[in-house]
Amino acid sequence: MFKRILKTVTALGAGHGVQTLTQLLTPPVFIGAYGVTGYGEWLVLSAAVGYLSTLDFGLQTYVLNELTALYHRQEMEQFHRVQSVGLILMLCFVGAGALAALGALLVPVASLLKMAAVHGNPAWTIFWLALQVLVSIPLGQLFGIYRTFGQTHRGVMWGNFHRLSLLALTVSLAFLKVPFWVIAFGQFLASVLFVLALLIWLKHNQPEVCPRLDYWNKTLAGQILKPSAFFGFFILNNFLVYQAPVLLLQRFLGPEVVVAFSVARMLFSFVRQGAALAQQAIYPEVTRLNGIGEKTKLARLYVLFEAVMLTTVLIINSGLLLLSPTLLWLWLKRPQLFDLRVFIPVMLVSIFSSVKEYKLYFQYATNNHAQTGLMTFLSYAVMILASIPAIPRFGVTGFLGLWLAVELLQIGFVHYCNTRLFAAQRPEISLQPAFRLGLVLAMVVALMVSAHSFLQTRNYLWQGLAAFLVMSLLAGVSYFAFDIRLLIQEGKGQLAKVRFG
Repeated sequence: MFKRILKTVTALGAGHGVQTLTQLLTPPVFIGAYGVTGYGEWLVLSAAVGYLSTLDFGLQTYVLNELTALYHRQEMEQFHRVQSVGLILMLCFVGAGALAALGALLVPVASLLKMAAVHGNPAWTIFWLALQVLVSIPLGQLFGIYRTFGQTHRGVMWGNFHRLSLLALTVSLAFLKVPFWVIAFGQFLASVLFVLALLIWLKHNQPEVCPRLDYWNKTLAGQILKPSAFFGFFILNNFLVYQAPVLLLQRFLGPEVVVAFSVARMLFSFVRQGAALAQQAIYPEVTRLNGIGEKTKLARLYVLFEAVMLTTVLIINSGLLLLSPTLLWLWLKRPQLFDLRVFIPVMLVSIFSSVKEYKLYFQYATNNHAQTGLMTFLSYAVMILASIPAIPRFGVTGFLGLWLAVELLQIGFVHYCNTRLFAAQRPEISLQPAFRLGLVLAMVVALMVSAHSFLQTRNYLWQGLAAFLVMSLLAGVSYFAFDIRLLIQEGKGQLAKVRFG
């Protein structure tokens, strides 16, 4: 188990590097080529097609969880039945999405989004971006097939190569200042080529799991769709949290505010994505252990990796907040984008979102997701509705306050669901680590507010030194607050097994 997790962590680490590179390169290249307003419009156009990812309908997650369990139980006949029915359903939804994408050519996109068609036709840009999102749905399922037979790291590396190719293509075209629709078309074409390459590779190297469409059963389709629908809520959540706010900010406050908000969120997303490495690495093991009934090992995995995640998000996010003015100067040459009233709540949202996502993974990976999927969707939907009056009145901070409140509410509910899953195995699974995290964060926020004038200056060297000292102090606090000693002991034992086993 440890070896598989280690390989997956390595592959995911490479993917995090690609994601970080994407987030570092895209804003300065687009701002340099199209200006701040142009980059804001690209963000809005990209967000406008985000809803199409909901057409996955949770099928990919549910089907891959089932296929993983079936493969490890050697129930290959049922494996191929579930695979075939799931693929047929997915292709039907993608086909419907392609028809919906044509609607972008029939409506006045520019006026609806309040943008000038300076960098190409917005309608054609949205059309090709929509098709690229739709192609990513079957592509994601092809990447995920590797998880079913215990080679998650290979699927992750295919995904890394895909994202790296998209980055090179996007940055190159933006540097040439081509119209936006050309960039969108290039992304779509590259994704199609990856689908074809993966199908050919699987057919020749893993024929026993290669996608097939030779079986259909209406009853099985219904059995797949019902639980998948609840996974679909998590897909909708991504749109409500990441795309819908951009559209609302564009509608009420304009592209410059969209860029400022997106830059702040992007900086702290580096940490959230890094913390997600541990979650994604253990995801296949969570599914496998649950599939074979190893509940005790599953619960121990939960406790140990929670300490990793809490320590990571606390230390690095706090240091990143102190370094934000310096990073904005080095990265975008725009330190004036730093606003403590925005960056503090974005940091808090990022931290508590990571806590919630970790706890949610154990519901998600074991197909115990119905209640959490519905609850998180409803709370995010209420958040977006409440943001409609809050953003015009309170600006970005109004939205961030709502978002933070929703994340805290969801942490409590998901924890309640996890206690029912683990109560018989590990009574020490509790909210105490999260409460200790909140207490430390309260002190960190108080420190940052008192250092407001220091952060507004351009003493970047001293800000870097302050960030190092704060992170070092928090590392010591985390050792005791989250009981890192147990994790170190477990790690030494597993490394010894790898070395001498």
